[in-house]
Amino acid sequence: MDTKKLVISMMIGIFFISTILSSGCSLWGEKEDETPSEPKYGEFYIEGTDGVVISFMRNRPPSELYKNVPFQIAVKLENRGEHTIRGINSLVKVFISGIYPFSYGFSEDEKSPEGEYLEGIRRFNNSVLPGGIAEVVFDGTGYNGYIKEGGRWEQPLKVSVCYPYETNVASKVCLKDDIYKDTVGSTPCKITGSKYVETSASPIKVTKVYEEPIGTDTVAFKIDIENVGGRYPYIGEIDECAGLDEKNQNEIILASMKCGDLGLKCTSGCALDSGGLIKLYDNKAIIIIEGDISNANVPAAESEEMLTLRFYYNYYDDVSKTIAVLG
Repeated sequence: MDTKKLVISMMIGIFFISTILSSGCSLWGEKEDETPSEPKYGEFYIEGTDGVVISFMRNRPPSELYKNVPFQIAVKLENRGEHTIRGINSLVKVFISGIYPFSYGFSEDEKSPEGEYLEGIRRFNNSVLPGGIAEVVFDGTGYNGYIKEGGRWEQPLKVSVCYPYETNVASKVCLKDDIYKDTVGSTPCKITGSKYVETSASPIKVTKVYEEPIGTDTVAFKIDIENVGGRYPYIGEIDECAGLDEKNQNEIILASMKCGDLGLKCTSGCALDSGGLIKLYDNKAIIIIEGDISNANVPAAESEEMLTLRFYYNYYDDVSKTIAVLG
């Protein structure tokens, strides 16, 4: 092979190898590990379906225990949503259940994390900074009950967390003074139809906003709400969550709503006599909000306006593990 052919062959080989490597595959046909994707964010909020996530600390508790041998139950609380919780040393509660705590030498079965804040995730330039982390530790002196020599007794341990949280919503809706008259030519928006909506990273989401005119001077917003966090929200005292029954689960409060200077009122799906209470069925709810434009400063032609909503609630989550006492 002459020098020219050798150079061409080498260049083809280099091109072939570089093409394989750049495609994310190894020379053996296996795809290389992909870098975990960063949290995404839209125009207003960061995407996410979590609030505070609870997990056991490594080997605390251990899977196997011996009688009268001290051990710890320790959990990590990580805020993966956008809402910053203030007053965590009184408003966040962690409970032990599934075992009788005092038989394991625990002086308490309920605690709050130390500190004042559990900061939410937040934007920084083009990235997302992680939320705050807190740790709750229960110190046990060891199992002090009866177990026969050489015996093994397994018990299901559950540690629950209850915490206050908020969801914020922003949706681009359309307003004009004559809601039934079509504007000639192109317009920035249409009164009737589905609207762009974003929800802050949290376990409660608004999945759809639909707008249409009703009456003479009123627009209606149909709001679809969903519990996407995997557990359940509730309204009540924070320490009531350990003994909640089904009728008190899946409840949230519509705390505020605003759209320019429209007079807004929730006319369906909200119990106004209970402060805007919303009940979710099968983790979903639909509410109707009506906006009176008769006394509002609304432009003559179609114009985008921001509909903002805020929901608040307490949220429940837990983590479980089987522990065995050895005799």
